[in-house]
Amino acid sequence: MIDHKNEIIFIHIPRTGGTSIEKALIGEDFWNIDPRNKHATCHSAKEVYRDYWDNYFKFSFIRNPWDRHVSMMKYEEHFYGKQDTLGHKILDIDKLERYTARYGKPPNTIEFDYRFVDKKFFEKFDMISGAVYSNYIGSEMDFIGRFENLQNDFNFLTKKLDLESRDLPITNVSHNRTHYSKYYNDESRDLVKSMYNFDINKYKYSYDEF
Repeated sequence: MIDHKNEIIFIHIPRTGGTSIEKALIGEDFWNIDPRNKHATCHSAKEVYRDYWDNYFKFSFIRNPWDRHVSMMKYEEHFYGKQDTLGHKILDIDKLERYTARYGKPPNTIEFDYRFVDKKFFEKFDMISGAVYSNYIGSEMDFIGRFENLQNDFNFLTKKLDLESRDLPITNVSHNRTHYSKYYNDESRDLVKSMYNFDINKYKYSYDEF
């Protein structure tokens, strides 16, 4: 997302509260403005917004990887593909292996919006081993917030940008969920860990039992 009025670029990782942030900042879902770049990674955003990249404030939000993958089941077909267990409220190894078949097996995983970008686009970039978030947002962010502290981090962001404070609208919530640990077994838990190992260590995330 780009906002020329406030001179900001938002690298929107799916299922991290980003649509709420878009609506709070620009008044609507960026999908209605430019769907191709709603979930642009830093690599494609840096090319598309090359005239603004160096001067605009760049930020993103991240989320506990295990929790995020459960949230992604709200759009299960998009992230995990069609399969016999589609709709079942469990993150089994088959679902996650369909995800890695699309985005790359650990430690070489790069998530992207395959509807608009081909995986070959990323072959020219050096990728961090065992990372998803760090590859998605790169190293040039001015601020990285957390879904777990969404409103408070958004308040910090608006203050830093000298914008009027505002409450985030609630959008795209996954209903009828239990704690994320209830959706995993040892095998699927460890696969997520291997995909995000660099990010887990960098951002101090952990797998917590409910």
